[in-house]
Amino acid sequence: MSRALAVWLTSQRRTLLPIWFDLLAPLRPRSDTSFHFSADSGVTATLSLPTSKVITLYDAVISAAKGDHADLRTTLQTMVGGREGFCVGGSLVELVRQLRYTIRTLLRGDGDDPSTTLQLLEAADRLFDQTITELTAACTEQQRKQIREHEFAALRLAAATATADRYATQLHCLSAMTKQLSTTLSEDAIAELLVTYLCQLTSAEQITIWVINPATMALSMLRHSGTSSVPSERLLISPKQVEQLVQLTSQSAQAQFTIRPGISDEHLHIQPVCGALALPMRAENQILGVVVLQDSTTISQLYLQQDLIQAVITHATIVLQSRRQQAELEALRAELARYTPRS
Repeated sequence: MSRALAVWLTSQRRTLLPIWFDLLAPLRPRSDTSFHFSADSGVTATLSLPTSKVITLYDAVISAAKGDHADLRTTLQTMVGGREGFCVGGSLVELVRQLRYTIRTLLRGDGDDPSTTLQLLEAADRLFDQTITELTAACTEQQRKQIREHEFAALRLAAATATADRYATQLHCLSAMTKQLSTTLSEDAIAELLVTYLCQLTSAEQITIWVINPATMALSMLRHSGTSSVPSERLLISPKQVEQLVQLTSQSAQAQFTIRPGISDEHLHIQPVCGALALPMRAENQILGVVVLQDSTTISQLYLQQDLIQAVITHATIVLQSRRQQAELEALRAELARYTPRS
Protein backbone atom coordinates (compact mmCIF):
# COMPACT_ATOMS: atom_id res chain seq x y z
CA MET A 1 0.00 0.00 0.00
CA SER A 2 1.00 3.61 -0.52
CA ARG A 3 2.53 5.23 2.50
CA ALA A 4 1.73 8.52 0.75
CA LEU A 5 -1.95 7.73 1.27
CA ALA A 6 -1.31 7.11 4.97
CA VAL A 7 0.50 10.44 5.21
CA TRP A 8 -2.33 12.18 3.38
CA LEU A 9 -4.99 10.58 5.61
CA THR A 10 -3.05 11.66 8.69
CA SER A 11 -2.86 15.22 7.39
CA GLN A 12 -6.58 15.25 6.56
CA ARG A 13 -7.74 13.88 9.92
CA ARG A 14 -9.31 17.19 10.99
CA THR A 15 -11.14 17.39 7.67
CA LEU A 16 -12.30 13.78 7.21
CA LEU A 17 -13.40 13.01 10.78
CA PRO A 18 -16.16 15.65 10.75
CA ILE A 19 -17.26 14.38 7.33
CA TRP A 20 -17.52 10.85 8.65
CA PHE A 21 -19.42 12.07 11.69
CA ASP A 22 -21.77 14.04 9.42
CA LEU A 23 -22.20 11.01 7.16
CA LEU A 24 -23.29 8.79 10.02
CA ALA A 25 -25.03 11.31 12.27
CA PRO A 26 -28.35 11.43 10.35
CA LEU A 27 -28.58 7.66 10.67
CA ARG A 28 -27.98 7.64 14.41
CA PRO A 29 -31.05 7.34 16.68
CA ARG A 30 -31.41 9.11 20.00
CA SER A 31 -28.99 6.71 21.63
CA ASP A 32 -25.34 7.54 20.91
CA THR A 33 -24.37 3.89 21.06
CA SER A 34 -26.02 2.64 17.88
CA PHE A 35 -27.55 3.60 14.57
CA HIS A 36 -29.34 1.93 11.66
CA PHE A 37 -27.64 1.68 8.30
CA SER A 38 -29.73 0.64 5.29
CA ALA A 39 -27.99 -0.88 2.28
CA ASP A 40 -29.25 -0.53 -1.26
CA SER A 41 -30.66 -4.03 -0.94
CA GLY A 42 -33.11 -2.75 1.61
CA VAL A 43 -31.59 -4.79 4.45
CA THR A 44 -31.39 -2.83 7.68
CA ALA A 45 -28.64 -3.70 10.14
CA THR A 46 -27.76 -2.36 13.56
CA LEU A 47 -24.33 -0.83 14.21
CA SER A 48 -22.76 0.15 17.46
CA LEU A 49 -20.94 3.44 16.99
CA PRO A 50 -19.80 5.48 19.98
CA THR A 51 -17.78 8.60 19.13
CA SER A 52 -14.51 6.86 19.99
CA LYS A 53 -15.31 4.16 17.42
CA VAL A 54 -15.15 6.67 14.55
CA ILE A 55 -11.68 7.74 15.64
CA THR A 56 -10.62 4.09 16.01
CA LEU A 57 -12.00 3.37 12.56
CA TYR A 58 -10.07 6.27 11.04
CA ASP A 59 -6.84 5.09 12.70
CA ALA A 60 -7.46 1.60 11.34
CA VAL A 61 -7.84 2.99 7.80
CA ILE A 62 -4.47 4.72 8.18
CA SER A 63 -2.91 1.42 9.36
CA ALA A 64 -4.43 -0.36 6.36
CA ALA A 65 -2.93 2.26 4.06
CA LYS A 66 0.45 1.30 5.53
CA GLY A 67 -0.24 -2.37 4.73
CA ASP A 68 -1.81 -3.66 7.97
CA HIS A 69 -5.45 -4.57 7.27
CA ALA A 70 -6.04 -6.46 10.51
CA ASP A 71 -7.11 -3.44 12.55
CA LEU A 72 -9.51 -2.20 9.86
CA ARG A 73 -11.11 -5.62 9.38
CA THR A 74 -11.48 -6.12 13.13
CA THR A 75 -12.85 -2.64 13.71
CA LEU A 76 -15.48 -2.95 10.99
CA GLN A 77 -16.62 -6.33 12.24
CA THR A 78 -16.83 -5.26 15.87
CA MET A 79 -18.90 -2.26 14.85
CA VAL A 80 -21.59 -4.62 13.60
CA GLY A 81 -24.14 -5.67 16.16
CA GLY A 82 -25.50 -8.43 13.90
CA ARG A 83 -22.62 -9.59 11.73
CA GLU A 84 -24.62 -12.36 10.13
CA GLY A 85 -27.17 -9.92 8.68
CA PHE A 86 -24.36 -7.78 7.25
CA CYS A 87 -22.73 -10.72 5.59
CA VAL A 88 -25.99 -11.74 3.97
CA GLY A 89 -27.24 -8.28 3.03
CA GLY A 90 -23.90 -6.77 2.06
CA SER A 91 -24.37 -3.79 4.37
CA LEU A 92 -20.87 -3.98 5.79
CA VAL A 93 -19.43 -3.86 2.27
CA GLU A 94 -21.69 -0.92 1.49
CA LEU A 95 -20.35 0.93 4.55
CA VAL A 96 -16.78 0.45 3.29
CA ARG A 97 -17.83 1.87 -0.07
CA GLN A 98 -19.30 4.91 1.66
CA LEU A 99 -16.03 5.52 3.48
CA ARG A 100 -14.10 5.24 0.22
CA TYR A 101 -16.49 7.70 -1.41
CA THR A 102 -15.76 10.38 1.20
CA ILE A 103 -12.01 9.99 0.63
CA ARG A 104 -12.36 10.09 -3.15
CA THR A 105 -14.55 13.21 -2.94
CA LEU A 106 -11.99 15.05 -0.84
CA LEU A 107 -9.12 13.99 -3.13
CA ARG A 108 -10.92 15.16 -6.25
CA GLY A 109 -11.31 18.58 -4.65
CA ASP A 110 -7.53 18.87 -4.29
CA GLY A 111 -6.30 20.20 -7.66
CA ASP A 112 -2.81 21.29 -6.64
CA ASP A 113 -1.04 18.27 -8.15
CA PRO A 114 -3.19 16.13 -10.47
CA SER A 115 -0.48 13.45 -10.74
CA THR A 116 -0.25 13.04 -6.98
CA THR A 117 -4.03 13.12 -6.66
CA LEU A 118 -4.37 10.34 -9.23
CA GLN A 119 -1.83 8.19 -7.38
CA LEU A 120 -3.66 8.74 -4.09
CA LEU A 121 -6.99 7.85 -5.73
CA GLU A 122 -5.50 4.64 -7.09
CA ALA A 123 -4.01 3.79 -3.68
CA ALA A 124 -7.38 4.45 -2.00
CA ASP A 125 -9.14 2.21 -4.53
CA ARG A 126 -6.63 -0.59 -3.95
CA LEU A 127 -6.97 -0.16 -0.20
CA PHE A 128 -10.74 -0.46 -0.13
CA ASP A 129 -10.94 -3.05 -2.91
CA GLN A 130 -8.69 -5.31 -0.85
CA THR A 131 -10.75 -4.60 2.26
CA ILE A 132 -13.98 -5.47 0.44
CA THR A 133 -12.42 -8.68 -0.89
CA GLU A 134 -11.30 -9.75 2.58
CA LEU A 135 -14.67 -8.91 4.10
CA THR A 136 -16.51 -10.82 1.38
CA ALA A 137 -14.29 -13.86 1.98
CA ALA A 138 -14.86 -13.59 5.73
CA CYS A 139 -18.62 -13.38 5.23
CA THR A 140 -18.53 -16.37 2.89
CA GLU A 141 -16.62 -18.41 5.45
CA GLN A 142 -19.07 -17.34 8.13
CA GLN A 143 -21.97 -18.46 5.98
CA ARG A 144 -20.26 -21.80 5.43
CA LYS A 145 -19.79 -22.12 9.16
CA GLN A 146 -23.47 -21.40 9.69
CA ILE A 147 -24.39 -24.02 7.11
CA ARG A 148 -22.20 -26.58 8.89
CA GLU A 149 -23.78 -25.66 12.21
CA HIS A 150 -27.26 -25.99 10.73
CA GLU A 151 -26.36 -29.35 9.19
CA PHE A 152 -24.98 -30.51 12.52
CA ALA A 153 -28.15 -29.33 14.26
CA ALA A 154 -30.23 -31.19 11.67
CA LEU A 155 -28.24 -34.37 12.27
CA ARG A 156 -28.68 -34.01 16.02
CA LEU A 157 -32.41 -33.48 15.53
CA ALA A 158 -32.61 -36.56 13.32
CA ALA A 159 -30.68 -38.58 15.90
CA ALA A 160 -32.92 -37.29 18.69
CA THR A 161 -36.01 -38.17 16.65
CA ALA A 162 -34.67 -41.67 15.98
CA THR A 163 -33.90 -42.07 19.69
CA ALA A 164 -37.40 -40.90 20.62
CA ASP A 165 -38.90 -43.36 18.13
CA ARG A 166 -36.76 -46.13 19.56
CA TYR A 167 -37.83 -45.27 23.11
CA ALA A 168 -41.47 -45.24 22.01
CA THR A 169 -41.03 -48.70 20.50
CA GLN A 170 -39.33 -49.93 23.64
CA LEU A 171 -42.11 -48.58 25.86
CA HIS A 172 -44.71 -50.21 23.62
CA CYS A 173 -42.90 -53.55 23.81
CA LEU A 174 -42.52 -53.30 27.58
CA SER A 175 -46.20 -52.45 27.99
CA ALA A 176 -47.29 -55.34 25.76
CA MET A 177 -44.89 -57.69 27.54
CA THR A 178 -46.24 -56.68 30.96
CA LYS A 179 -49.83 -57.37 29.87
CA GLN A 180 -48.96 -60.77 28.43
CA LEU A 181 -46.82 -61.82 31.37
CA SER A 182 -49.67 -61.06 33.77
CA THR A 183 -51.72 -63.84 32.13
CA THR A 184 -48.86 -66.31 31.58
CA LEU A 185 -48.54 -69.27 33.92
CA SER A 186 -45.88 -71.68 32.64
CA GLU A 187 -42.11 -71.18 32.70
CA ASP A 188 -41.86 -72.13 29.04
CA ALA A 189 -44.41 -69.46 28.10
CA ILE A 190 -42.57 -66.83 30.14
CA ALA A 191 -39.29 -67.79 28.46
CA GLU A 192 -40.93 -67.63 25.04
CA LEU A 193 -42.27 -64.12 25.72
CA LEU A 194 -38.91 -62.97 27.04
CA VAL A 195 -37.11 -64.17 23.90
CA THR A 196 -39.78 -62.62 21.64
CA TYR A 197 -39.51 -59.14 23.17
CA LEU A 198 -35.72 -59.22 23.45
CA CYS A 199 -35.63 -59.92 19.71
CA GLN A 200 -37.87 -56.90 19.11
CA LEU A 201 -35.84 -54.59 21.33
CA THR A 202 -32.37 -55.67 20.22
CA SER A 203 -30.50 -56.90 17.16
CA ALA A 204 -29.41 -60.14 18.83
CA GLU A 205 -28.93 -63.05 16.44
CA GLN A 206 -29.10 -65.66 19.18
CA ILE A 207 -30.75 -65.69 22.62
CA THR A 208 -30.42 -68.50 25.14
CA ILE A 209 -32.15 -68.73 28.52
CA TRP A 210 -30.64 -70.85 31.28
CA VAL A 211 -32.36 -71.63 34.60
CA ILE A 212 -30.81 -72.86 37.84
CA ASN A 213 -31.80 -76.09 39.52
CA PRO A 214 -31.96 -75.11 43.21
CA ALA A 215 -31.11 -78.64 44.31
CA THR A 216 -27.94 -79.12 42.24
CA MET A 217 -27.17 -75.48 41.28
CA ALA A 218 -26.62 -76.73 37.74
CA LEU A 219 -27.80 -74.62 34.84
CA SER A 220 -30.11 -76.12 32.22
CA MET A 221 -31.11 -74.55 28.92
CA LEU A 222 -34.78 -73.54 29.04
CA ARG A 223 -35.14 -71.73 25.72
CA HIS A 224 -32.96 -71.15 22.66
CA SER A 225 -33.59 -68.89 19.68
CA GLY A 226 -31.15 -68.26 16.86
CA THR A 227 -29.38 -69.60 13.81
CA SER A 228 -26.96 -71.97 15.53
CA SER A 229 -27.94 -75.57 16.13
CA VAL A 230 -27.85 -77.10 19.61
CA PRO A 231 -28.23 -80.73 20.74
CA SER A 232 -31.82 -81.91 20.98
CA GLU A 233 -31.33 -82.96 24.62
CA ARG A 234 -31.40 -80.30 27.32
CA LEU A 235 -27.92 -78.94 27.91
CA LEU A 236 -26.59 -78.78 31.45
CA ILE A 237 -23.74 -76.75 32.91
CA SER A 238 -22.21 -78.03 36.12
CA PRO A 239 -21.63 -75.57 38.99
CA LYS A 240 -17.99 -76.69 38.95
CA GLN A 241 -17.44 -75.10 35.55
CA VAL A 242 -16.76 -71.70 37.09
CA GLU A 243 -14.73 -70.54 34.08
CA GLN A 244 -17.73 -71.04 31.82
CA LEU A 245 -19.41 -67.75 30.78
CA VAL A 246 -22.94 -68.70 31.89
CA GLN A 247 -21.85 -70.25 35.19
CA LEU A 248 -19.57 -67.30 35.89
CA THR A 249 -22.49 -64.93 35.40
CA SER A 250 -24.67 -67.04 37.68
CA GLN A 251 -22.17 -67.28 40.53
CA SER A 252 -20.99 -63.66 40.35
CA ALA A 253 -24.52 -62.28 39.87
CA GLN A 254 -23.00 -59.75 37.49
CA ALA A 255 -23.20 -59.22 33.75
CA GLN A 256 -20.39 -60.68 31.65
CA PHE A 257 -19.37 -59.38 28.25
CA THR A 258 -16.93 -60.89 25.77
CA ILE A 259 -16.09 -60.05 22.18
CA ARG A 260 -14.83 -63.52 21.23
CA PRO A 261 -16.04 -66.49 23.30
CA GLY A 262 -13.61 -69.39 23.59
CA ILE A 263 -14.08 -72.58 21.55
CA SER A 264 -14.59 -75.56 23.87
CA ASP A 265 -17.08 -78.30 24.65
CA GLU A 266 -18.57 -76.12 27.37
CA HIS A 267 -19.30 -73.40 24.81
CA LEU A 268 -21.13 -75.51 22.23
CA HIS A 269 -24.29 -73.51 22.85
CA ILE A 270 -22.43 -70.21 22.16
CA GLN A 271 -21.23 -69.28 18.69
CA PRO A 272 -17.48 -68.63 18.94
CA VAL A 273 -17.60 -66.06 16.10
CA CYS A 274 -20.13 -63.87 17.89
CA GLY A 275 -19.68 -61.55 20.83
CA ALA A 276 -21.73 -62.54 23.87
CA LEU A 277 -23.50 -60.60 26.61
CA ALA A 278 -24.61 -62.70 29.59
CA LEU A 279 -27.02 -61.16 32.11
CA PRO A 280 -28.26 -62.63 35.39
CA MET A 281 -31.94 -63.32 36.03
CA ARG A 282 -32.16 -61.64 39.41
CA ALA A 283 -35.20 -61.26 41.70
CA GLU A 284 -35.06 -60.29 45.39
CA ASN A 285 -31.29 -60.91 45.56
CA GLN A 286 -31.82 -64.41 44.20
CA ILE A 287 -30.39 -65.63 40.90
CA LEU A 288 -32.84 -67.80 38.99
CA GLY A 289 -30.88 -68.11 35.76
CA VAL A 290 -28.88 -66.42 33.01
CA VAL A 291 -29.80 -64.95 29.63
CA VAL A 292 -27.14 -64.90 26.88
CA LEU A 293 -27.46 -62.63 23.84
CA GLN A 294 -25.14 -62.85 20.82
CA ASP A 295 -24.61 -60.68 17.77
CA SER A 296 -21.80 -61.00 15.24
CA THR A 297 -22.01 -57.42 13.90
CA THR A 298 -23.35 -54.99 16.54
CA ILE A 299 -22.42 -56.59 19.84
CA SER A 300 -21.31 -53.18 21.10
CA GLN A 301 -24.90 -51.97 20.62
CA LEU A 302 -26.09 -54.78 22.90
CA TYR A 303 -23.56 -53.62 25.47
CA LEU A 304 -24.94 -50.08 25.24
CA GLN A 305 -28.48 -51.45 25.69
CA GLN A 306 -27.44 -53.47 28.74
CA ASP A 307 -29.54 -51.48 31.23
CA LEU A 308 -32.69 -51.81 29.12
CA ILE A 309 -32.12 -55.53 28.50
CA GLN A 310 -31.44 -56.13 32.18
CA ALA A 311 -34.67 -54.32 33.11
CA VAL A 312 -36.67 -56.53 30.74
CA ILE A 313 -34.99 -59.68 32.06
CA THR A 314 -35.55 -58.64 35.68
CA HIS A 315 -39.23 -57.98 35.02
CA ALA A 316 -39.67 -61.43 33.48
CA THR A 317 -37.66 -63.00 36.31
CA ILE A 318 -39.94 -61.47 38.93
CA VAL A 319 -42.96 -62.92 37.15
CA LEU A 320 -41.18 -66.30 36.91
CA GLN A 321 -40.40 -66.25 40.62
CA SER A 322 -44.00 -65.28 41.38
CA ARG A 323 -45.30 -68.21 39.33
CA ARG A 324 -42.96 -70.60 41.12
CA GLN A 325 -44.03 -69.31 44.52
CA GLN A 326 -47.67 -69.60 43.47
CA ALA A 327 -47.10 -73.17 42.35
CA GLU A 328 -45.38 -74.00 45.66
CA LEU A 329 -48.26 -72.44 47.57
CA GLU A 330 -50.82 -74.46 45.62
CA ALA A 331 -48.81 -77.62 46.24
CA LEU A 332 -48.76 -76.88 49.99
CA ARG A 333 -52.48 -76.24 49.98
CA ALA A 334 -53.06 -79.56 48.23
CA GLU A 335 -50.77 -81.34 50.70
CA LEU A 336 -52.55 -79.66 53.62
CA ALA A 337 -55.92 -80.67 52.24
CA ARG A 338 -54.84 -84.31 52.29
CA TYR A 339 -54.30 -84.22 56.05
CA THR A 340 -57.31 -82.08 56.93
CA PRO A 341 -60.21 -84.25 58.16
CA ARG A 342 -63.49 -83.69 56.41
CA SER A 343 -66.43 -82.78 58.61
